[in-house]
Amino acid sequence: MQKVNGYIDIYTPTSSYALIVVIGIITYFIINAFHIIRVKKIDMTTALKARE
Repeated sequence: MQKVNGYIDIYTPTSSYALIVVIGIITYFIINAFHIIRVKKIDMTTALKARE
């Protein structure tokens, strides 16, 4: 447990920090997969021809 100083004492278990990191990494890979799928749908020949 870690104590946070302030007006109200808050005790957070140390295992919650590991859970936050794991959830962040999983979220990153899910969003990254959606972006890769979306980019692969773009036709590169027309995308490279349209230079504005």
